[in-house]
Amino acid sequence: MATVVRTVSEERLKAIMTHLLVAVSVPQEDADRCAYIYGTASVRGIDTHGIRLLPGNIRRILGGAINPRPNILELANAGALVILDGDGGLGPVVGAVAMDRAIGVARRNGIGCAVARNSNHYGASGAFVMRAIDAGMMGISFSNCGQMMTIEGTTSRTIGNNPIAIGAPGPDFPMVLDMATSVASLGRIGMRRRDGKPLPDEWVVQETDRTRDLILRHFGGAKGSGLAIMLEVLSGVLSGAGAHRLLNYNAREESDGAAHTQIAIDTDLVLSRDRYDEHMRELVARLKSAECAPGVDEVRLPGERAWRETLERRQNGIPIDDDTAKALDDIATEIGTAVSWA
Repeated sequence: MATVVRTVSEERLKAIMTHLLVAVSVPQEDADRCAYIYGTASVRGIDTHGIRLLPGNIRRILGGAINPRPNILELANAGALVILDGDGGLGPVVGAVAMDRAIGVARRNGIGCAVARNSNHYGASGAFVMRAIDAGMMGISFSNCGQMMTIEGTTSRTIGNNPIAIGAPGPDFPMVLDMATSVASLGRIGMRRRDGKPLPDEWVVQETDRTRDLILRHFGGAKGSGLAIMLEVLSGVLSGAGAHRLLNYNAREESDGAAHTQIAIDTDLVLSRDRYDEHMRELVARLKSAECAPGVDEVRLPGERAWRETLERRQNGIPIDDDTAKALDDIATEIGTAVSWA
């Protein structure tokens, strides 16, 4: 069972990440982008996709799998649709650049879509959606990833458990759906195994000793399988990268070749903020007034738990477990520096 050994502020967490990234030749601006994405996941309580991912990605930089200084290029521009090449950079960096481009396009057109290829595993989709929400916009983010999941009618690794997030600003809290297309994410499975807990049968096709070798089950039958396939089309195929050409994202010497799609929608161009907030409040009130099922004491909406966790962690700090703290200290020593925890 993991033990919390440190508690740090959101600002300190991001400072730790930027320091370590700059130490392995990542430019300050890109380090800030990566820290925003991982830091947003951590502060929202998505610990599987937060700072915990940083040591592995630094080792991938050292091994040559990730380009620390990518030259992200525009390959095509069709007005509201932009295609980018990520030059093998950090997934959070390429994804953040793509979302920022989508936001910029949306300010002119009402909607913007940026698709990036030649990237790497980008972390939590919801963190990119929060980047759009921070800009006052709705956001949609999805990506493909290494083949680790079944599709309907199969028992082998056929497709990635391609994640998607959809989010919208709210007058009281941001409404965010953030999900993988597997029953459980690989990160959640790894943390459960670390804590010595058995895996539910519905999570995987069969047990293996190595978490990376597991075959994940898709959620929702044919619907979840179909969603994963279409996200592959709207990321790998649309970007020009092609589908089913990905490595396991833990590879140390070769880039994933992942692709991401980022969409931003500027509602201010078609609806006043007051009117928007009024409609959102009406929707939330109607959903919250629904009769609860037996054993349920509250109707919770997408993103509500994460927002409560955000408020709590911003006030009391972000917990760092012993495994993550050790991994950060170890990688800092390996690259000739130290983690400044205080």
